[in-house]
Amino acid sequence: MDWSMASWNEERPVQAGIRDGVLRRVMWGEPEAEIMHMLEVNQVPPELAREMYGEARRERLRKLRAWEWRKVWTGALILAAGVLIFSTGWFVLEGFRVWGLRVVAVPALIFGYGLWRFATGLAGLIMAASFTGPVGDVE
Repeated sequence: MDWSMASWNEERPVQAGIRDGVLRRVMWGEPEAEIMHMLEVNQVPPELAREMYGEARRERLRKLRAWEWRKVWTGALILAAGVLIFSTGWFVLEGFRVWGLRVVAVPALIFGYGLWRFATGLAGLIMAASFTGPVGDVE
């Protein structure tokens, strides 16, 4: 079997199947040693195996970070909504005199949820490389 990079780029069915298998296994969070063993059994040269694993690992990190960026942006929007609701209630609708504690409590709950979402998104961005398990289990 020809495993040179030129033949790899042609995407023959066998190479494409092995490449998809590596990507699938990396996305499911299988250990690197098991994936490398599978590639060794399929007679893939070590340098090509490392390249395939690295490519699959980068794709996994892209997926994880894309999901975490969504969390960061939705958290920021919810934070802004909490501030906007509080500002409207306090400055436009005569605040505490008319609405009582609700003018602070409701926006504070919204703001708190937005802050939690924003913080978990940032933590996920920072720690995406250490996430174990299937990518589908992120949320």
